[in-house]
Amino acid sequence: RLIRSGISTELSDNANGVLWRKLIINASINPIAALLGVNNGALVECSSIRSLMVMSLRESISVATRLGLLDKIGFPNLRVAEEAVHDVITRTASNRCSMLQDLDQRRGMTEIDFLNGAIVREGLSRKSSAPTVETPVHRSLVKLINAKTQLCHVSPHTYHSVTN
Repeated sequence: RLIRSGISTELSDNANGVLWRKLIINASINPIAALLGVNNGALVECSSIRSLMVMSLRESISVATRLGLLDKIGFPNLRVAEEAVHDVITRTASNRCSMLQDLDQRRGMTEIDFLNGAIVREGLSRKSSAPTVETPVHRSLVKLINAKTQLCHVSPHTYHSVTN
């Protein structure tokens, strides 16, 4: 039905891998763009931002490895993951990510706990017998976005969007 209706659809027998790949990419882009109040394309313009994204990717790949998902997500190494993130940023350069839109519109919540929070939780999960993976970058991004969300929602005078 989706295909017949004209909606771009892709079938996969690797749904978990596809979801984790998307999770890793979005968790590396969205919170940083939201915190900085910039469109996606601005993220590749600064070495400090690129470095933060690589640190985020490194943690995500460590968690995916811990869960035995590395071969399913299509990132055999960090360089390939960096290229995938750069490709998404290039293709969506003028986009304002949904997390930034949530902050701009003072919705009172974002998807941070379902993106970076999920990576933090899976790094520490007892479901795997592999050693746990600490994710300080993701944990910090979660705390910062949650703090910014709370400030936006509680006190509109505290937060000034770059669009205002």
